[in-house]
Amino acid sequence: MAEQLATWAQAEERSLSELEAEALRAAQRVGNISSLLGILTVIFSAYAALQLYRHNRLLRRAPRVSPTTFEEMVRTNEGIQTPKPVALAITLLPSSDSIRTQVQQFLASRQWQMPIEEIKVFGIHGQEDLNYFVNELAERRMDFELKGYTEIHLFLAGPVIAGVIVGAMYDNWLPTKLYHKPTPPPPSVYVYWMPLVKVHPWQLTRADRRRRAPKGAGPRRLAKPPRKDPRSLPHRSGPVPSGDGNGSRFPRVALPSDRPETTIIHQRGSRQARRGCQPLSFPHLAGSPLRTYTQHPRGVRPLSPGRPE
Repeated sequence: MAEQLATWAQAEERSLSELEAEALRAAQRVGNISSLLGILTVIFSAYAALQLYRHNRLLRRAPRVSPTTFEEMVRTNEGIQTPKPVALAITLLPSSDSIRTQVQQFLASRQWQMPIEEIKVFGIHGQEDLNYFVNELAERRMDFELKGYTEIHLFLAGPVIAGVIVGAMYDNWLPTKLYHKPTPPPPSVYVYWMPLVKVHPWQLTRADRRRRAPKGAGPRRLAKPPRKDPRSLPHRSGPVPSGDGNGSRFPRVALPSDRPETTIIHQRGSRQARRGCQPLSFPHLAGSPLRTYTQHPRGVRPLSPGRPE
């Protein structure tokens, strides 16, 4: 009996030691996994910090290198300027194949590596085709945002109105470069034209400004109007509205006394003002019971009604 108890005790000790060893090994595995996760977190954090640093550096450099003319704008936006570009090939002609091969040839000639997204519509013949094209543009825009693209290189074969639609929907939301296929096409098939940006008058080139301005014309300056004595200003006259909007038959006229040039109302049958002051006459107010006011250097004075002219 004692031997059996000793055997059981030894077995129990062995099982406890095995459990402790297993727990220790599990703890070591958890520690290794946590260490690996910590290392991966540090790597991803460093990558995100590097990308943020590059982005902030571009933002800081942008005001210093911002173009001041259209020529500089075209030149500074040429080529690949951001880390993740994409080429968008749009084919809208019913009798032509996809321009994807031509775009690939152009990218190979420039030694540019970027994915090519394609929109293919066999002609725009009605509202249904137009709806499909607009929806495709909207879906590609959302897809570009999800994939994190930073600039678009646009190649288009189709009607002019399609380019107008693309410009209105994209509106340089990402930096967009426009390419043209001349006739006859060069070995690279396409040539770079300009970025999809709004051009303001101040961004015209100097040559354009010289061509638009007449010969010998200097900078235009606005001459200041000469100051006049308020007493020498002519009398203000003109039509008066038929009511003030408050139920009155006659207009309500403000007559400030601190300004000699004051609006005047003249009643039919009133006497001409003396001392060189002339009243205003409004034929449409003939017979009205309004008093007569004249312009006077010392202020607005009413004339005595009932005097013969």
